[in-house]
Parts: sequence; C-alpha cells; structure tokens
Amino acid sequence: MTDKTAAKGGGKTTVADKSEDGVKLALEEKWKQEKEISKMKQEDKRNEESVPSNDESVSEEAFEQLKQERDEYLDHLQRLQAEFDNFRKRTQKERQEMSQFLLQDFMTGLLTVVENMERALHQGNETQDVKSYQTGVEMVFQQLMNLLEEKGLRRIETVGEPFDPLFHEAVSQVESEEFETGIIIAEFSPGYLLKDRVLRAPKVQVSSGPVSSETEAGDSNTKID
Repeated sequence: MTDKTAAKGGGKTTVADKSEDGVKLALEEKWKQEKEISKMKQEDKRNEESVPSNDESVSEEAFEQLKQERDEYLDHLQRLQAEFDNFRKRTQKERQEMSQFLLQDFMTGLLTVVENMERALHQGNETQDVKSYQTGVEMVFQQLMNLLEEKGLRRIETVGEPFDPLFHEAVSQVESEEFETGIIIAEFSPGYLLKDRVLRAPKVQVSSGPVSSETEAGDSNTKID
C-alpha cells in the first residue's frame, strides 16, 4: 500500500515537473526565435549600408544640377528685386513731379484772383459807391469759386434734401410742419466735395416731422396747469 501511495505521489510530481519543463522549453524556443529575427534584421541593415544605392551613385550630379538651378533662380530674383526698386523710385518721383505741377497750375490761376481782390481793396478806399464795390467783390468771389470748381470742388446741397449720414453731419433735430421726417431744414456751415470724396461735411438741422398730437396734448395740459 505504501508502494502504491508512493507511486501515486510520485506520479503527481512527475506531471508538475513536466509542466514546468514544457513552459521553460517554450520560453527558450521563443527567445531563440526572437534572437534569430533580431540578428537577421541587423544583418539586413548592415547589407543595406554596405551596398550603395542608385540615388547615392547619382547624388553628386543631381546636387550640382540643383545648385545650378538655385543660382539661376537667385539671380533672377535679384534682377526682379532691382527692377521693382527702380520702378518704385521712378513712380514716386513722377508722383511728386505731378503733384508739384498740379500745385503750380492751381497757384497760377489763384494769382489772378488775388490780384483782382487787391484791386477791389484799393478801390474800396477810394469809391463811395457801396453797391458797385459790393458787385466787384462778388465778381472776385465768383472767380475764385469757378477756379475751385475747375479743380473738382463742389458744394454739398443741404436744405430741402434728404439727410444722408455719408455726406451730412446732423447737429440737431426739430419738429417741422413744412418738412417731412429726415429732410434737412437748415444749414449751419457749408460742406464740400472734392471730386467724389467728402472734403468737409456740412453741419445741418434735420426735421423729425410734424408735431404729434400727443405732444400738442402735453403742451396744452402744461399750459392749463
């Protein structure tokens, strides 16, 4: 009976030992396979580094070609930069000359107005005819306005025109029986356009429409009280 138990017990030990041995063998086999794969990869890498590729064999020629193309593009860019700088300087000089020419032309026309105004001032000290003197001053003023209009200056219309915030500056708003809502009813200072650009907006008063019945009723109640 003791032999059977020992045999039985010995059988159990043998099975456990076999399981552990199997695990060890499997791990060792896997480690060997991984080591072999790593070795093969290293050999392939060394082979790739030792054998020159087609790209390496022609790299020097390609590099020289790229270098030549780079120098050509750089030279072209430098030429364009120099041409642009010359064009900018030439355009700036032409703009200055044009501005001076326009100013000279304007001043030439203005001299005539100044001379006529000077004559009018001298005549004012000598003449006793106020009406004729006033007529002369008005003629000089009209001459000045004609000169300004030739240069593109125009007065902005106000009274009776619809209010436009792009062209007018409203300083007050009042009720009006004569003008509809949004219509300019008075001008405090004139405004001018230079070509199509607002040089100075006129200051105006705008109608808010006729007096409402509620306002009239409120005023009446106030008067009664």
